[in-house]
Amino acid sequence: MNKLFTITITSFICIAIILPNFLFAAPKPKNIKKVNAVCLNNDISELETKLSIIETIVESELMAIDSLEVLAKNEIKDILTASGEAVEKTGLGKTKLLNLGEKLKAEYVLSGNLSKQGENIVVIYNLYHVPTKTTIKVQKGKFIYNEKLIPDMIKVTIQQLFGQKVNKELMTKLTEESAFETALNNPEANTVVRSGPRIGLVYVAEGTHAYNYNKVLTGPEYKVVRATSGSSETVTSGFFDKAPLFSTFGWQFEYLYLNLDRLQAFMNITPMLVGIEQKMFGASCSFYTGLRDNKTGFDFGLGINVIIANKGTYTDDWGNPILGSESLKKDGDPRLDYNIMFSFGKTFVSGKLNIPVNFQFTLPNKYGFFMGVSTGFNIVSKKIQNVTAVEFAKPVSSSFW
Repeated sequence: MNKLFTITITSFICIAIILPNFLFAAPKPKNIKKVNAVCLNNDISELETKLSIIETIVESELMAIDSLEVLAKNEIKDILTASGEAVEKTGLGKTKLLNLGEKLKAEYVLSGNLSKQGENIVVIYNLYHVPTKTTIKVQKGKFIYNEKLIPDMIKVTIQQLFGQKVNKELMTKLTEESAFETALNNPEANTVVRSGPRIGLVYVAEGTHAYNYNKVLTGPEYKVVRATSGSSETVTSGFFDKAPLFSTFGWQFEYLYLNLDRLQAFMNITPMLVGIEQKMFGASCSFYTGLRDNKTGFDFGLGINVIIANKGTYTDDWGNPILGSESLKKDGDPRLDYNIMFSFGKTFVSGKLNIPVNFQFTLPNKYGFFMGVSTGFNIVSKKIQNVTAVEFAKPVSSSFW
């Protein structure tokens, strides 16, 4: 065994199966009516999952099978104690398990092994026939490493062992690293989903262009009466005469589409109203995709920012267009302006309240660039629950095979 990449977490689970004697003439249990089961031995290391959780999961999974009747752990303990047998929690091999099965007058014994192998968790269950001391069936499952999903791993392995129907979608989420994000393969997804209202500030920085956005936005607004042959016309400077710092109000829509344990990939769409306090009522929308550390809440994104703004070409005192002067212009026509944007942020979690804080800036060009900060909140109204043993639906089949 490769000690550098394999950490074995052995869980020997003894299942006492007590059946009417007339049901079985051969080792293969096709028509089991009563099965009494309990976890007698578990060896766990290098995992945060507790021994009591593993025991409860296995016991509950067996209870979910219509053809089985599970004997509670305390009852098994009482039986073994009354017979003078010490109830051990670790170190039970096949011989010991079969001996315990005989003391419990069980016909079948189930043992399990959970091990971390590289980036995977391997779950193996063995079904033994006590009278003949033979192995009836071995079921092995190899899953992506995510300890939060151990209940589901045990669930599908036991279902396969006893010939029950297995949810294909659940199996996919447990075995494919690139499976799409769902509550099945990421129980903590709700703690960092950031859809909700957003407020913030954005600053317009200067550029090298003669009519860069900062100059146009902050330049004085004035009117000029231009005399022409036989008439006159009034033209404006085209400047906005505003401060270069604007408020933003909007809503962020977030979609999680990829999950690799603690790493998530997301898509954000954030429409915003800009400059309401300066009576501008501009509109923008950001589209970006990124990655987030599901444990710490830090994220990074890359996308585009689209602005609806008045743009036009400036003219000289005689009304002639100035070459290359097209830029933002107060009396221009509404047009789309777009920029490459970057986003860095972190989501702070307090109970069911998520508070994301993000810093964004656009790629600088001759017109300048935008940089801003935004925050917001969303309240998780319902916890996304992992599929636990007590919630498992009962299988359709009432027999093992």
